[in-house]
Amino acid sequence: HMAEDLELLQAREAAMAMEVEALTEALNALRRAMDSYQESHLERVAESTAETMRAFSQGRFTHVRFTPELDLEVRGDGDWTPERTLSRGTRDQLLLALRLAVHEELCGDSGLPVVLDEAFHLWDDTRLGEAQRVLEDLAGRRQVVVPSCDPRFERWNGNLVRLDPGSGAREAA
Repeated sequence: HMAEDLELLQAREAAMAMEVEALTEALNALRRAMDSYQESHLERVAESTAETMRAFSQGRFTHVRFTPELDLEVRGDGDWTPERTLSRGTRDQLLLALRLAVHEELCGDSGLPVVLDEAFHLWDDTRLGEAQRVLEDLAGRRQVVVPSCDPRFERWNGNLVRLDPGSGAREAA
């Protein structure tokens, strides 16, 4: 009886060892695929973010990269600067540039709109003007929706839809 139990346990052990080996191989393949995916996609996202950041910063920041920990860094003429050490306004610009790059990477030519709800409420007039140029260019390729209560948007080109509480919506050109 014990010999049969031992034989059964040895068979289970061998089956488990094979399963562990198969799962280890699958995990390693998944890690390689994730690394490859991240490398190719993150590089495109970083390049697209840098392009938008150049426009936002009027050429002051020309390069963007991800650290191995996936933190953002920017560079102009000097050293790489971590995103967390940037001024609030520059950090907001960088994060919007990243948001637009990720949208482009994920949506491609699908035609899905970009919706930026109150993305600019802390931006000064200079930064808002830079954003306007970038978004007008983007609007040539896809719909851009910017819901806001900021009156500065009334000067922007495009369609303006006012939502007045209690009276419904009315459109102004």
